Amino acid sequence: MKNIPSLLLATAIMLASSHAATIAEYNFTGGSLISSDLGTNWTTSDIDITSNAAAGGNGSFDTTSLADALTYNWLISDGNTITLTNFASFTIQADPGYNMTLTQISFRAYTPASPGANPTVYFRSNADGFANNLVAQDLPKSQSGFLPYLATISDTLGASDVREFRLYFDSGSAGNANDIYIDDIQITGTATAIPEPSAVLLGGIGTLALLRRRR
Repeated sequence: MKNIPSLLLATAIMLASSHAATIAEYNFTGGSLISSDLGTNWTTSDIDITSNAAAGGNGSFDTTSLADALTYNWLISDGNTITLTNFASFTIQADPGYNMTLTQISFRAYTPASPGANPTVYFRSNADGFANNLVAQDLPKSQSGFLPYLATISDTLGASDVREFRLYFDSGSAGNANDIYIDDIQITGTATAIPEPSAVLLGGIGTLALLRRRR
């Protein structure tokens, strides 16, 4: 009977279902900021690009420069810093009765040739108050087209928790005046059903009954 606790734990794990999935996806087709995820155990928001710096600040977002990508238009005054009030954002929320684990951020980016240092794209989240970078990706210029980028993350959301992601840019050096194009943003992870206590109890009773029959 020493293995009963382990068997009960295994039963609880089997009763909780999980599956790897694309949690959030943004393709910007036709300039759309709508999330194209198909999840049923979580909710994602559209991308919000209203938190732009004021006129004469450090840049702005739009989807008009290239209709199938999110464009960051940086200005002459930009240079080697993140403007914390200037970002694009979206949220992910686990449905009641589910926990989520977020494991990966991927995207494609294109930066035309221009003077100065390479720009950098950053992803941060409210998990730590937007204090640290989940992604800090240098974007080489003179590209002939979009390049793929991928970063591994580890983030857990409890039932009904809301995770906000923010996308920031650093143009690399003052004097730059160009666009950065971002496309196909994806967040990957798993959604796990939280087992009801009654289900765990019934599973445990069934396990105990099976053990007694084996004796």
